Parts: sequence; C-alpha cells; structure tokens
Amino acid sequence: MERKRAVSHASAFAAVMIWGITFIATKQLLKSFTMSEILVVRFIMGVITLYLLDMKHPRKPLSLKDEVLFALSGAAGVTVYYGVETLSLTMTSASNVGILTSLAPLTTALAGAFFLKSETLKPSYIWGSLLAFTGVVLVILNGTRFEGFSLRGDFIALSGTAAWATYSLLLKKIDTTKYHLITYTRKLITYGLIFLIPTLFFDDSRILVSNFTSLNTLLFLFLGILASAFCFVFWNHAVATIGVYATSIYIYTMPLVTLFAAALFLGEPVTAQAFIGTSAIIGGLYIGERGPALRRIRENA
Repeated sequence: MERKRAVSHASAFAAVMIWGITFIATKQLLKSFTMSEILVVRFIMGVITLYLLDMKHPRKPLSLKDEVLFALSGAAGVTVYYGVETLSLTMTSASNVGILTSLAPLTTALAGAFFLKSETLKPSYIWGSLLAFTGVVLVILNGTRFEGFSLRGDFIALSGTAAWATYSLLLKKIDTTKYHLITYTRKLITYGLIFLIPTLFFDDSRILVSNFTSLNTLLFLFLGILASAFCFVFWNHAVATIGVYATSIYIYTMPLVTLFAAALFLGEPVTAQAFIGTSAIIGGLYIGERGPALRRIRENA
C-alpha cells in the first residue's frame, strides 16, 4: 500500500512538472502554427495514444447520462480550457499564463460553494483567496512593463480557470468507479477533440508539412503523448489513490516551474515583483486548500 501511494505521489509530481513546461512548448509552436492547429494535432496524438492503451480493457455500455456528462466535461476541460489557455499565449507571456491558470483549484472551490448546496467554504479559503488575489495583481502589473505581456491576455488566462472549475464539478457527477481510468480519460479527451475540430474552419488553418521541423515534431510529441495522454492518466491515478486534495498540493509548484522554464527557454524576464507575486499565489493556494477546501454542512436533526 505504501509503495502504491509513493507511486501516486510521484505520478502527480511528474504530471505537474510536465504541465508546467507545456506553456513554453505551445508558445514556441505558435510561431509556426495557429492555436487551432496546435490543439487539434496535440489531442489527435493524445486520443490515439489513449486508444492504444485502452485496447485491452473491456468496453462497457455507457448510460445516456454518463455519455452527456463525458461530452460536457470534455468540452469544458479540453475544448474551452485549452482553447482559452492557448489563445492567451498568443497575447501574453508563457510565465504569466502558467502562473494565473494555477488558480484553478481555488476557482473550483469557489464554484463548488455556489453550485453544490451540500458544501461551504472554510475561513482559510477566504484568507487564501485574498493572498492569491494579491499575487495575481502583482503578476499582472509586473507584465505591463515588458514587451510581449498583455493585460487582455492575462485576464483571458485567468478566465480559463472557470472552465477548469466547470470540468471538475461535472466530473464529480460521473461515477468513475464504473470505468477503467484510461477508458474515461479517453472518453473525455475524445469529446474535447471532436469539439475542437470545427475551430480549424474559423482560424484560417492550413497545416503545412514544411512546418513540421524536427523541433516542432518533438514539441507535438511532447504535448500530445506525454502531456495530453500520459499526464492525464498520471493525474487521475493519483486522485483515485491519494485523493483530490493531496494531489492538488502539487499544483502549487507549477507556477515556479513555468516561471523559470520561460526565463530559461524563452528569455522572459523574472523580476522580484513577479517572484513575490508567484510566491503569494502559491501561499494563497496552500492556505486555501489546506485540508479540504470545502467542508460538508451537517444536516440538522
């Protein structure tokens, strides 16, 4: 059992480390491809990988309710969330996008408090939110001093956390114990890809073979196979074993990974203000998510 938990912790840590670098990979690909092209190619690779991994698992009939929930979850967690994330990367820095989207756990907790009547916020969540919000302000204001940073892009990145919150709440309504981990991950990403394909017709997309240089091909393989297929499996495995709150702790390290990776690979500036803002966001996330971010309301006898 201890070995299984150790593997789960390692899986969550690996997923976050990889996801923290995806912003840099996407930013690089945007030099040669449109956002729709990147998303469609990335998730085609992810779906193919998951189908191959899922071949040995028995196909169980899905209820109409579960099918609809899988479709809605895929639309929110893949189509909208990654669409907004990639759009924001065309307007602002990879470091800002990585930092601001890390607020997703707190956004999810806030959405849960409003839409799930059986749950309410802890006081620590309120204090954590205030600290994290201060960090967001510092990060956004820091970016206004440099070329390549955009307030509009920052706010678009921030709005993506609402899509992730929607995805998380929809996923809570699916009885994932009925399906193998890889099976329901495949279903979600497949639906997300289906909803992404029409965007190619509105993005003036013309995928050219000449754009698939050695570097771009490696970046697509990284995003599609590792970040879109294996990392989702890693993350869902950790959630199933050690729980959503223990797993969420690892998200706190993602902003720092993105911040320093962007400085190393893209030459984006790391200032004291950006570092303090990132630290405030991480601290706010920790305070807000310490223990369950939401507590159950006891029913009156």
